[in-house]
Amino acid sequence: QRTLGAVIGGAGDAVIGLAKHGLIDPESAAYHWDILRSFEETLYVRGMEPKLYQDSGKEISCMGGITALDLALSLIA
Repeated sequence: QRTLGAVIGGAGDAVIGLAKHGLIDPESAAYHWDILRSFEETLYVRGMEPKLYQDSGKEISCMGGITALDLALSLIA
């Protein structure tokens, strides 16, 4: 699907599954701060900073909840 130009995205806990299975870049994805540190230890990636959402053009992610609205408004703009 990625070779066909598909955009991969997720919100909240779905971002963890996408990152663990290599569908999105785990270092640039947006994770909820409650799970960020434990996920950081699982992937052995250090220095990850919490962010509301991430949009690289091919991958989108957000923390979940109301941040999905922030991401949607960003995509519309």
